[in-house]
Amino acid sequence: MDETQTRTPVEDAADETAETALTAAAETACEETDDAESEDEYEEEDELPDPEDDPYHDPMDDTIARMPRMCFYAVLFGFGIGVVLCGVVGLLFDLEIASPTPVGIVCAIIGYFIGKKLNERRLARRAQAQQNETQN
Repeated sequence: MDETQTRTPVEDAADETAETALTAAAETACEETDDAESEDEYEEEDELPDPEDDPYHDPMDDTIARMPRMCFYAVLFGFGIGVVLCGVVGLLFDLEIASPTPVGIVCAIIGYFIGKKLNERRLARRAQAQQNETQN
């Protein structure tokens, strides 16, 4: 016997009612989420600077995780190099390295200082160019 043959009309009606209620609840939740997302979008748009106000905005001036973008990229690059370095050393010298994380962190710190120095040079070149531009 099939499941549909053993079910009573009362059970079918209860399932349809439950299905309708779940569908209505899901639609309401989706509408509330859409409303909340659209409100958040408007709030975020108000906070962001208009690109037309500053057409010469350099994206490298932005900060990520409270550090200049150049430093952040150098930290990521340094961590990646540290992890790869552990793998290469492990393969070449047949060593089993328990965790490459400490070496990655040390290389990330070195990368931070390199990125900080590169960012200072970039800002100094920009200041020099602005100074030359005002003199001319």
